[in-house]
Amino acid sequence: MQKKKSKKNIEISPKAEEFVLVRDENREFKYYYQGKFYSYDEAVRLLSPKEVKKLKKEEKKVVKEEKKAKVEVVKEMPPEKRDIEQQMLEEVAKKIIDELQISAAQYDYSKLVNVIISRLRGVRKDIEVKYMLTASAVAGGLGFDEQKAETILDTIKKYLIEVEKKRLAIIRGEYEPKKPKSSAPAIQKPVAVAPAQQVSRRTLSGLDEQKPVLQDVTVGPALVGPVDELRSMDLVNLRRLGSNKEEIIGELMERIGLLAEESIQKKVDGVNAWQQSPVYQMYLNIGYESIKQNKPIEQVIREKEEKGDKIMTYEEFQAIMESNEQMQF
Repeated sequence: MQKKKSKKNIEISPKAEEFVLVRDENREFKYYYQGKFYSYDEAVRLLSPKEVKKLKKEEKKVVKEEKKAKVEVVKEMPPEKRDIEQQMLEEVAKKIIDELQISAAQYDYSKLVNVIISRLRGVRKDIEVKYMLTASAVAGGLGFDEQKAETILDTIKKYLIEVEKKRLAIIRGEYEPKKPKSSAPAIQKPVAVAPAQQVSRRTLSGLDEQKPVLQDVTVGPALVGPVDELRSMDLVNLRRLGSNKEEIIGELMERIGLLAEESIQKKVDGVNAWQQSPVYQMYLNIGYESIKQNKPIEQVIREKEEKGDKIMTYEEFQAIMESNEQMQF
C-alpha cells in the first residue's frame, strides 16, 4: 500500500501590490502593510523574489508620478506668488491646530505645522501624513495615537476646498494676505450724542395696543434634497441609517455615490455638507477632547455617557471615521 502524502501548511507570501508606499520625514520609502510600517529590508523579507521586483517597479512609478506632480504645482503657482501661498497655508495650518486645541508644549509645533501644510499642498497623501503623525519622535514623527491622527486628518480635509479656492485667488491676484495686527491702540473720535427724547407711558402703551395679531399659518412639508439631508444629519438620523457600523457606512457611501454619479461637483457639495452636519461636528468634538485631555476616544465617550450626555457610541464613531476614509476625491 502506498503511503498517503501528508499535506504541509504552505505559507502564502504577500503580494507587492498589498504594500502601500509612503515617505517618512527624510523622504525615504516606508511600506504600509496590514496596519504596520516596514522598512525596505523588512518588506523584502516578507516577499518572494518575483514580488520584490514588482515592488521596485512600483517605487519607480511612484517617483515618476511625484516628479510630474511637483512640476505641475510649480507651473500652476507663479514664483513671485509662492511666498503669499506659503503664508496662507501657514495661517490655515495654525487655524487647524487652534481648532483642535493641540498644546504646543506636548508636541513639536513647527513640525506639526509643516506636516499639515504638506497635506494641504498635496505633497503628501493621507497615509503618509498618518505615518508622520503616529510615528514616534525617535523615528521623526509626532507620536499621536491612531485615532487622534485620524481626527487631525479629518480636520485637514475639511479645509482642502477652502485652500484650493484661496490658491486660485492668489494665482488670479484676487487674494489679500492678512496684515500683522498693529499693537498701537486705535484712536477713537469723539461722537456727538443727541439728547434723549422722553417717551411717555401713554405712547408705549399705544404701541403695545397696535401690535399685529398673528393668524394661524399652515406650513407645508419642506422638500429636502440629498445634499441638505447630509447637512442636517444628526445623531437620530444617523441611527436610522443602520443598527451597526457596516450598515451606516453602506448607507452614507450610497448617498455620496449617487451624488458622484450626477457630477464630481455634486459629490464635493455632498461631502462638504456632511462635514457641516451636527453629527459630524459631534464626531470632531469627541476627537478634539481626546487630544486636549490626552484620553482614548472610548474613554471620552464613556465619560460623556456617564454624565447623561446624548453622545454617539464608539461603534458609530468608528463608522464615521471609516466613511471619511472612503470619501476620497
